[in-house]
Amino acid sequence: MNLKDKFNNYIKNIAREVLNEKQATTDEFSGNYALPEIDRNNLLAKSIQKTHKDLVASVPVGVAMDACCNTDKFNDYYNISNPVDDIIYTHFATQCFIGFQACAILTQNWLINKACLLPTKDAIRPDYELSYVTTDETEVIDKDFLTKITDLSNDAKKFNIKEVARTFAEKKRQFGQCLAYPIVEGADYSNPFNIDSIKPDSYKGMTVIDPVWYQAILDDEAISDPTSLRYMKPTYFQMPNGVKVHHSWCIFNTNGDVPDILKPTYRWGGYPIPQLIYKRAYAAEKTANEAPMLAQSKRLLITDINPKNYFVNQRETEEQLKVLCNFRDNFGVMTKRPGESVQQIDTSLTDLDEVIMTQFQLTAAAAGITATKLLETQPKGFNSTGDYEDKNYKLTCVSIQKEDYIPILDFHYRLLSMSKYGIKRDYTINFKEIDTPTEKERAEINEIKARTDATYIDAGILTQDEVRDNLIKSPNSDYADISNDIDEEYPEEEQGGSETSQSPFKSQDKWEEGDPRRANGQFGEGSGESSSENYKPSERHNRVKNRPRKSIRLPYNEHKRLETAIFENQFNDKEKESGVAIRFTSDYKYMVKIDNADDLSYTVIQRWKNT
Repeated sequence: MNLKDKFNNYIKNIAREVLNEKQATTDEFSGNYALPEIDRNNLLAKSIQKTHKDLVASVPVGVAMDACCNTDKFNDYYNISNPVDDIIYTHFATQCFIGFQACAILTQNWLINKACLLPTKDAIRPDYELSYVTTDETEVIDKDFLTKITDLSNDAKKFNIKEVARTFAEKKRQFGQCLAYPIVEGADYSNPFNIDSIKPDSYKGMTVIDPVWYQAILDDEAISDPTSLRYMKPTYFQMPNGVKVHHSWCIFNTNGDVPDILKPTYRWGGYPIPQLIYKRAYAAEKTANEAPMLAQSKRLLITDINPKNYFVNQRETEEQLKVLCNFRDNFGVMTKRPGESVQQIDTSLTDLDEVIMTQFQLTAAAAGITATKLLETQPKGFNSTGDYEDKNYKLTCVSIQKEDYIPILDFHYRLLSMSKYGIKRDYTINFKEIDTPTEKERAEINEIKARTDATYIDAGILTQDEVRDNLIKSPNSDYADISNDIDEEYPEEEQGGSETSQSPFKSQDKWEEGDPRRANGQFGEGSGESSSENYKPSERHNRVKNRPRKSIRLPYNEHKRLETAIFENQFNDKEKESGVAIRFTSDYKYMVKIDNADDLSYTVIQRWKNT
């Protein structure tokens, strides 16, 4: 073989090696972006842990089970029908339901635990006002009764309902779902809830059950009828002792609403907070732990060394390096031989705190809490006051109150009033403001209100008595204990010589000759005489007539207009029997209490603006 053939063979071998290396690199590169089919199936099985085959319906006795869930047409719904980028899909598919046990373990971390606990404590801290719906307009709400059952419910040794509600909201955030279970002696939980079945003194309180201790069961309608209001919602809850509880007996809430196809995987619950933030919490703590280690090792010292001598006498060289490290620190002195080169490289720690805080802020965002509240730090940035963060956090707390606390409190008070007092009522719960203003802030608010009231009084929109009544009735007012009685009367000359403050015609004994009035003093052809011949006042009229009312004092000009209206349209027999009358002027409508119909003596008890 001549030199030319040898050279050609050499070139061919080199080209073959390059081609093989390129092919190997291409296979390795493409393998990172394409998962084997078996890996796809395994990943899909982890993402969707339960399918239609795992759905078990609770069928009543004597009713056939619908076989639609056993057909093969549902299989395609649980497969990936379209091509998906494996790298992207793998990232999101691994963020599947991690299980209740994993959630409980992750909750031990201080940051995850605080994210679940903090908003529930802030949401339950403000007090609430309890009331009930009245069936009669004349019924007066029994405030003493409301105070009694509220104190009984909040007693830590008895029902402690506020702590029960807070625990319910905390467990819901930890596991994605939770169940509040009422303890009623002798109750048949398998049947739908009926308030009339509550026996006296049978209600003992509520308890919160973790989702690991109950099994959700769906009936045939909840599984096969998407038009049902209970579709994909548990119908019963099976307890470890075998008791099957109908959903109407419990308060079952979820943290968010997952798609129907994933509800069996999530055990019919919602998204647990630990599952949403555990990766971000790990990154935040890992970054925070690196900070002190980086601060201790940020200086790198470089010095010349002879590699041959190092390998010849390695042990002695290492001992010398240890001695050098002991001498060389922030407070020691390092020595070197003349002519040796020594360099020091410092790692910059600039903006390291921002890198750490960014990770914690991402954790707070994933948990749905502002970072300033979760980390208890002041917001940074130009002209940052924290008002926006506080407003968002208040919305989170208000959502917890409406979604978790109010349903539990309403159900509790219905059971308590029926069990202890035999009263069936529908209650309303209104939470107070989350933030309580300071004394200075309250004084500034009162000053603004005082200026507003003075403006309304000057414009004739309100009277001094109305403003005074508002101050007395306001729960946060400093004037709630002052007397509401005012002895001041209008001047004699402003009342036209009347003997009472709002009866200017008392001194007029008879009508002047030629007045176009009837015998009862009424103008026109009214039916005042004939309409009341067979009239008998009802019990409601008697209650309205004898109801204690508070008088309203009017400005002089407005008072004169009302007097003219009453003078032109005097009280008829029906109004005399009821004790109240309605009169109109050009600007207002008035309700007056008739003190003496003969001399047109009255008291204004209500006023409305004409629309």
